[in-house]
Amino acid sequence: MMNRQRLRSPAFLAKLSISAQFLPLVRCLAEYFRLKLVAGPAFAPASAEPFILCALVAALVCWLSVLLYFAGWFRAVLLATVLLLAILIAMKILLVGA
Repeated sequence: MMNRQRLRSPAFLAKLSISAQFLPLVRCLAEYFRLKLVAGPAFAPASAEPFILCALVAALVCWLSVLLYFAGWFRAVLLATVLLLAILIAMKILLVGA
């Protein structure tokens, strides 16, 4: 059984948040293939551009979080995760529509 103090440590929470940042990245990249499947031969790659842009933002923030983790700035990793979620929600509302 894991120690409860270890589960609450900033380093462990930073590891979890970096892992959680991959979920929206994979989701955004998978949306391209979903759109391609739904649209069929009428698929225009321009319709997937907002999702690719969101995936690029998620990948850059994830890369930044890994750098912050190795620098020992664990709380900054948590902040980057929260900011990523806020940015992706704003991009969804502005680019894709509610």
